[in-house]
Amino acid sequence: MAYCETPQDVAECIAFATLQGMPCAVRSGGHSYAGWSTGTGLVVDVSPMDAVRRDGGRAVVGAGTRLIDLYGELAGAGVSVPSGSCPTVGVAGLTLGGGLGVTSRAYGLSCDALESVRLVTADGRILSCGREENADLYWACRGGGGGNFGVAVSFTYRTHEAGDVTPFSLRWPWARAAAVVRGWQRWAPAAPDEVWTSLHLDTGPGTGTPTVEVIGVALADAGAHINKLTAAIGTDPDSSDAQARPFLDAMKFLGGCAGQTVEQCHAQGSLPGERPGGNFPRTDYAGKSHIAYKPLPDDAISTLLARFEQGNDVANRSALMDAMGGAIARVGPGDTAFPHRKGLFCVQYLAPDTGWLRATHASMEPYMRGTAYVNYVDPDLKDWAGAYYGPNLGRLRKVKAAHDPGRLFRFPQAL
Repeated sequence: MAYCETPQDVAECIAFATLQGMPCAVRSGGHSYAGWSTGTGLVVDVSPMDAVRRDGGRAVVGAGTRLIDLYGELAGAGVSVPSGSCPTVGVAGLTLGGGLGVTSRAYGLSCDALESVRLVTADGRILSCGREENADLYWACRGGGGGNFGVAVSFTYRTHEAGDVTPFSLRWPWARAAAVVRGWQRWAPAAPDEVWTSLHLDTGPGTGTPTVEVIGVALADAGAHINKLTAAIGTDPDSSDAQARPFLDAMKFLGGCAGQTVEQCHAQGSLPGERPGGNFPRTDYAGKSHIAYKPLPDDAISTLLARFEQGNDVANRSALMDAMGGAIARVGPGDTAFPHRKGLFCVQYLAPDTGWLRATHASMEPYMRGTAYVNYVDPDLKDWAGAYYGPNLGRLRKVKAAHDPGRLFRFPQAL
């Protein structure tokens, strides 16, 4: 394990791995579902490079930065970058795979806000990549997946204003779950850009009946959006909560550490990326995904709901359906390496029980055939390259061959 504090440290690690013929894994946030941010050779960990610096309407962000620190450092200036909700996720992996997040419908993916990236390539060079310089790598680093083309050491993003927003939560009884899914998927992908929603199906030991909930964030007019969603579903929720909050507080709320400090939103520990006062729990589960390009028909909805009604007292199980559309869809599928611009929503299946995960994913495959989100890396996928990259696969392979012909950066699903 090498904790790198500078790009030059990374270049030395790459030179050493090349000289020794040693496998080289790259790690930032360490959230790889398949565990590919570690390995039997040299692990190049960029966590110490976690500085966040404002530069006018831009933010220069170290590749080791966690999302909670990105939000925290920019909050004082009233700005942010479109990113995800889990506070301990690394900004690098999120961005390199595209970067779906809670403000993506308004401001685009994380990679859409990316103006340039500094990358250490397999030959040890430290390259600045943008629209005018090393443009092929710049394109590939916006959705081509982490660890494929080099080691990212910093990112420069355009920022957006981040004032008060309204996170909200609506719950219905499980008996209305089918109606909730039908109504939500009709409304959410075409809703105004200023509102993002995620439909959650959950079950677990001691919970009895599964639960169905829609969480969301409205940048404005929260009440109007909630009313339109409820009308689309056709029945009022059993419970609802909506409260305007400063942007940083809203991100903490959505990330599961409401009311805590930025330090407490980290995992506890003394390693880079951890904090002595961290309270964020460590979890152990696996994930799979689909991208839905069409609304789910009734038989697909019934199939999905049935997966939560069988043995639901065994383990925590979830399906999270995140709305896409809006600004995401206004970028062409080939303009960046992220191909799923026309998707309606992303479905993430989560559980510690891999048997349930595989069966659930397989049951939904006929309805969302051959699609997946690379940031929810799935070691079981047979046609993983097509599922992650679609029509961009050929171009990505050419970039890989040009900049890593010896395949220094390799793992089971490396390009």
